[in-house]
Amino acid sequence: MEKFKLKNYLDYNFNQKDFTETKNTDIEFENCTFNNCNITNIDFMNCRFLNCQFKTSDLSLITLNNCFIKDLTFDSCKLMGIKWMEAKNSNLLANLNFINSILNYSSFIDMHLQNTVFLDCTCKEVDFSDANLKNATFKGSDLAGTIFKNTNLENANFQNSKNYRISIYNNKIKQAKFTMPEAMSLFDEFNIQII
Repeated sequence: MEKFKLKNYLDYNFNQKDFTETKNTDIEFENCTFNNCNITNIDFMNCRFLNCQFKTSDLSLITLNNCFIKDLTFDSCKLMGIKWMEAKNSNLLANLNFINSILNYSSFIDMHLQNTVFLDCTCKEVDFSDANLKNATFKGSDLAGTIFKNTNLENANFQNSKNYRISIYNNKIKQAKFTMPEAMSLFDEFNIQII
């Protein structure tokens, strides 16, 4: 198990590192790449992540207490059980992109996630309550058990996504895009039969 030894990492590449179960305070990561790293169950406090890429890495159960996150991409990563709203800029546009990643049991409550990409992701039982996901993309994602409550989904793209349950009464879905047959789930709350 390794530790972050510096307070500032600029243009740094982390390859096949294991940083599990460490506490980290006041560290800045800018333009960094994390390849095949194990970053599970780490406490980050007052840290900054700017313009970083995470590839084939496990970040499950990390905490982001009072951290600043901006312009992050996660490709083929495992990000389970993260409370993203603990980041200090959760009320600002964070510009996050998730590609082919697992985000199960995570929370994005009350976050500003306009234009966020969740492409071919598994987002089981993720909580998006009160979040602004205007223009977000969920293409090809599995959203089983995911909570959309008082969520802005205007112009969001759900093409080829599956297992979502979205109330048209409790969410803003104007101009959102859905594909059949999953779009039929939008009628579930009407208790009607479509033959």
